[in-house]
Amino acid sequence: MPENNGHNPLDNDDNNIIRIPTLEEREKIRKEKRERENRPQEPFLNLPPTTKKLITFLIITYLVMEIVKYTLPKEISNLIFYHLAFLPSSFTGETEFLTTTIITPISYMFLHAGLIHIIVNIVMTAIFASITEKWLGGKIMLTIFFIGGVTGAFAHLLVAPTSIIPLIGASGGISALFASTAIMMYRTGMLGYGGKGIKHPLVIFIGIWIIISLLFGLMDSSISWASHIGGMIGGVFFTKYIMK
Repeated sequence: MPENNGHNPLDNDDNNIIRIPTLEEREKIRKEKRERENRPQEPFLNLPPTTKKLITFLIITYLVMEIVKYTLPKEISNLIFYHLAFLPSSFTGETEFLTTTIITPISYMFLHAGLIHIIVNIVMTAIFASITEKWLGGKIMLTIFFIGGVTGAFAHLLVAPTSIIPLIGASGGISALFASTAIMMYRTGMLGYGGKGIKHPLVIFIGIWIIISLLFGLMDSSISWASHIGGMIGGVFFTKYIMK
């Protein structure tokens, strides 16, 4: 009697059977494929809406000022520039307090010294404004940006109260957004929770930013280290306040 090694030839081996999809299943597969093909692609730079508007405004104001500089007489273009830049001497009585001086703690943020200056600030704004907007929303992000600009301007005023050199650029606002980003990273554990005696990694992280700002200020006198630090301090206090 032949041995069958425990295998019954009448048993069905499902693993060797190729299953053909039904008509309904094939139609479902085709439909899912069409949906994938027609689905809109994510943009390369998926910036939040308010961040996009802020960057767009920075670019527009830079281009307008460039047009003013190259199309109007130098005396007029310089006059417009000085009416919008932040001059510490205008607030301390060393020079005339102009009708537009009151808006300069905000307007100076949208003036830039050249192409490299605006490009660097756009990149930094795209990074920190995006993170802050996704975390706290567009309105709060803008509030932090402008508070940082104002606190940065007045920090510069405290350091150089009689200066007649105009302060320009969005670095104060960007520093505030950096501070907000650092706080978010700390609260979500991205900076760690300390170790080997380090109880406050957020303080260390922000301290590094202060040291870098001071070094840049020492290496280049045209960089206002005070506005960087003042903006960051404004960002820290306001972000902490709204998170209570």
